Amino acid sequence: MEMTSKRDNTLDCACGILIIHMILGHIFQWPQLTTTHFYQWMNILYFFMPWFFFKAGIFYKKTPVKKVFSTSFHRLIVPFIALSLIGHAFLCISLVQEGGHTWQDFLINPMKDILLLGSTTGNFPLWFLLSLFFTKILYSLLNTQIPPTYITGISCLSCLVIYWIHIQYPTYLPNTVCGLFFFSIGYQLQELQYKRIIFFLSALIYISTLILTPSFVDMRSNLLLSGYYQIWLIGAIAGCITLNNICSSAKKHLPPILCTIGYHSILFYISHWIFLIITKVFITYFSGFQNHPWIDFTAFICGTIIGCSFIYKFKDNKIIRFVSGS
Repeated sequence: MEMTSKRDNTLDCACGILIIHMILGHIFQWPQLTTTHFYQWMNILYFFMPWFFFKAGIFYKKTPVKKVFSTSFHRLIVPFIALSLIGHAFLCISLVQEGGHTWQDFLINPMKDILLLGSTTGNFPLWFLLSLFFTKILYSLLNTQIPPTYITGISCLSCLVIYWIHIQYPTYLPNTVCGLFFFSIGYQLQELQYKRIIFFLSALIYISTLILTPSFVDMRSNLLLSGYYQIWLIGAIAGCITLNNICSSAKKHLPPILCTIGYHSILFYISHWIFLIITKVFITYFSGFQNHPWIDFTAFICGTIIGCSFIYKFKDNKIIRFVSGS
């Protein structure tokens, strides 16, 4: 399905910005360039993972739990299973190429990773699909019993308690509860977020926290990287609202390709890690293990662009539509 002139592509534009940001961040991580100034400056969009839960909440409509389960299973769990298997298959090729691995690395460790971390090394970013699935089911269950404002309060308090008592494993417990908080906020601010006063206050809070108390959390592991956890929760919401309003005001001036990328973001989200593994296999095969980091970075950029372009070209293929949950 293509975008039409009737579709409000505000969130597509925001999604395009954040999916590019996320993929670029992963590309920096592979050749270990996370100490570069550019990578550090990328923290300005530290709210990118909360935004995806926030966005899901914006689109939520009160629906019977059984229907939410079946729809979410098709859209989230099917891609999770399919792309985990595909990613692990390519990872096995990389492990064989490296040598020195035992059979546990091929068979046992992937299952351990899913149980403890919510995804496999072969496609690490897929933790989000599993957590969003749990978030949607949990919100639907709670929404039949208590008001949305109560869900927001309970999930916020739960986030803080889980952080304070250091519950880390399985990682999908803390990040699902955290996702529930952002999902709930998104649901309640569907239209309210675009009011001028809300935009002004959000922008003020976002900029102030970014300058005065920059607080960053790795949402997958619920690990505080810097600053204060409470400030991160507030600043992330403010960042989500600020970006959505900026894109709403500037969408006519943003490159159409940005909105296209955002509209088809699930394709790029579930596949980019695999393209990074494939690129690593080629780098190792042709030039060995020791290369200059920026040479590897360039290769990863090219490999990801080629791979994502390929998957987009065949986006309407029945198999690709099925494994991507379309």
